[in-house]
Amino acid sequence: MVLIAKRSICACICLLISGCMTHVVPERRVSAPVTVYYADYGVHSSLILPELGKGRYVEYVFGDYGFSVDNKTDPFHTLVALFASGKSAFGRREHFLPPPVSPSPDPPAHKMIAFDVDRLKLATLLVALDARFRSSPGPVRRNAWNNVDYVPDDEHYSVFHSCNNLTLDNLRALGCTAWGIPIIPNFTFSKP
Repeated sequence: MVLIAKRSICACICLLISGCMTHVVPERRVSAPVTVYYADYGVHSSLILPELGKGRYVEYVFGDYGFSVDNKTDPFHTLVALFASGKSAFGRREHFLPPPVSPSPDPPAHKMIAFDVDRLKLATLLVALDARFRSSPGPVRRNAWNNVDYVPDDEHYSVFHSCNNLTLDNLRALGCTAWGIPIIPNFTFSKP
């Protein structure tokens, strides 16, 4: 009886996690294509975006301030971050790699997916993300472990509003059709 109960709980957890997958379909026809990258780090996701005309990539991230900036990643602080975050952080990291070489973030992503987006939509998104980063009163703090510069952020962080939501919103701003519950960074991509 106990074995059946354990298996039932495991089955429910697997169904919940698989139901939390986010599905993405990039735009079918892109007039001025630019390649961007979806990065799944196992704990969070983000997009690695080429800074147009600068020969480098930029990545924006969102998280709980203590977890992301101060590396408070023990089980207690992780639960606090997910369910009772008191302060959020918005981060920016540059990758200095010349196109067309794909970016190689450090620490490395578990999964990276390249896809094309419209150049104008990318430029508009980059302006919005940069404005969000620069509008924070600061201070800017660098996390030496992942080389991300963080600033305090006004949006509330939680398990239901995380870096994966930022990724989903950014994908939609780039013209992708995307649906699902982005609790975990388990995004799947289909061909347009």
